[in-house]
Formats: sequence, structure tokens, C-alpha cells
Amino acid sequence: MDEDINLSPVEMVVLSMTVFVVFSLILQESITINPEMGRLLSWMDNVCCVVFLSEWIYRFVHAEKKRRFVLRNFIDLIASIPFGWLPGLKALRLMRLVQVIRIAGSVNRFATYCRHNSIQTARFAFFILFTLLMMTGPVLILFFEYDSGSINTAENALWWTYCTVTTIGYGDLYPVTTGGRIFTVFVSLGGIGMFGILSTLLINYVIHINHEKNSNQTERELPKEDREYGL
Repeated sequence: MDEDINLSPVEMVVLSMTVFVVFSLILQESITINPEMGRLLSWMDNVCCVVFLSEWIYRFVHAEKKRRFVLRNFIDLIASIPFGWLPGLKALRLMRLVQVIRIAGSVNRFATYCRHNSIQTARFAFFILFTLLMMTGPVLILFFEYDSGSINTAENALWWTYCTVTTIGYGDLYPVTTGGRIFTVFVSLGGIGMFGILSTLLINYVIHINHEKNSNQTERELPKEDREYGL
């Protein structure tokens, strides 16, 4: 590859939340949203707006040509404002996806990069999986359980998701519908996979630190003449 494609953690968060925005738009057009699902989607929409707006301000502050930056990223700014009473403007947030793809160069090049960079792929997978589990989990469990079980409020749905993803499983809230139980299986497996990815990243980080430490120590122990010749 000609260029090194590296998404920063902030860019990964933005991309992850953009994926959720896409999911939210499709969900609201596909099914009937009950009041508690509406509350959750509104909360999460505000969280996404805060993240998007903070990221825009950060890029604006560090931009060399601020006027040009504003002109080129004006739609991003509008899409970052929480227009809860104008849901049609939420579609503008899809421009974030185009922006991140532009950073990567193209979907194909980014996919190729991920195939050859396992750590970057693991980081990307962790952010996407964490965001989707924590933001879509409460919404979908309310879709299945709102009229049947104890998971019938936004707060209960958030608590159930946290307990299920982390595999704590207190048992104070549990699904009673077939759809809810099947969905719980996928959320539980996703939580296990998420922590598996996190463990891989932490182990790799420790190995990387030890490798650098050993390399520096070896370099200090080499005679001066060998260090000069890179031996």
C-alpha cells in the first residue's frame, strides 16, 4: 500500500457511532417504536451529537486554514447539532461515514489494510462491537420485552445490557419472550467476543512494551562501535 492508513481512537468512535446512526434510522423506518425505545434513541442520539460536535471542534481548532475547514465541513457541523425535533436532519450524520471512508482512502484499501494489520483490525472490531452492543442492545431488548416482561423501561434495558454484556448476570432482569431470549444469546456471545478482543489488545500491548524495553537494553549493552554500525 502506498500510504499508511491508521484510524485514531476518536475516528473509530465516530465511525462506530455513525454505524449506530444508520441502524437507528433504519429501525425507526422499519418498526413501530414504543415510548421507551423512543426515549432511549433520543438519549443515544444526544450522546452521538456530543461526540460528533466535540470531534468537529477538535478538528477545527487544529485546522491550519479554518475558513476553508468550515466551508468543507459545514454539513458535518449541522449534522452534529441535536435536532431532535427535526428527525429528517439525522440523515445528514451519514456524511460522517463518508468522511471516515475518505480518511481511509477507500473501503477496499481499508479492508486490505485491516487484513495485513491484525492489531488495527482488533481495535476497529472492539470499538464497533462495543458501540453496537451497548447502544443497540437496550433498544432491541425493549422491542421484544416491552409488553411482556420486567425489561420495560429505558433504565431497565440499559442495566440489563450492561449485566449481559459483562456476563455478570445478576438475574434481577431477564427476558421472557422467545425473541428476547434469542437476542440475549447473541448479546452474551458478543460480550464474550468483545472482552476476548480487549484481552488480545492488552496482551499485545504488554508484549510490545517488553520488546521495546529489551531492544533498548540490548542496544545499551552493545559496544559503541557496534551501535554506530547498527549491529
